Amino acid sequence: MSQPETNAEVSRPAIRDELSRFWQGMPDKPLFLALLGSWLVLFQLLGNSTFGYVDTHSLYGWMNYAYGSSKDDELGYIIPLIVLGL
Repeated sequence: MSQPETNAEVSRPAIRDELSRFWQGMPDKPLFLALLGSWLVLFQLLGNSTFGYVDTHSLYGWMNYAYGSSKDDELGYIIPLIVLGL
């Protein structure tokens, strides 16, 4: 016959705990932060001509152009909020 169903819910850690554990286990944090910061500064100062040239030195200006140039890409503005919500 049929076996009884069990509701064995596995308790999952909160996202805050997972992020904390990930950050603590990440090697070379200063190197990662230095490289990330350098990339953001260079992008901000030099602009980006690889993904479509826009005459702006701002990362946010380029992102605004990339998301606003096509009707299909307009949802790009809310993607970071959706990712944070997940």
